[in-house]
Amino acid sequence: MQKFQDAVFNTLNQPASGVSVLVRPTGVTTQTSTIYGDIAGTATRANPLTTDSNGRFSFYAADCRFSLTISGNGVTTTTVTVILLV
Repeated sequence: MQKFQDAVFNTLNQPASGVSVLVRPTGVTTQTSTIYGDIAGTATRANPLTTDSNGRFSFYAADCRFSLTISGNGVTTTTVTVILLV
């Protein structure tokens, strides 16, 4: 189980709050990944996640390759592929 954290910025390079971050296994478009709020894997989190007031988000997941689809007001919808947790 590994932690992934990042931040999203809008088109004006300001933190983007309330933006959706969808976590999927790499190469899969019909399934979401199971993500957790703690390292023990006891608290599943909603997927997609929503960024906080500073544009930040984080989750724990089993070692895997995954992609993120980021979308919402003030951001260009983007998919980041082949993120590796090991």
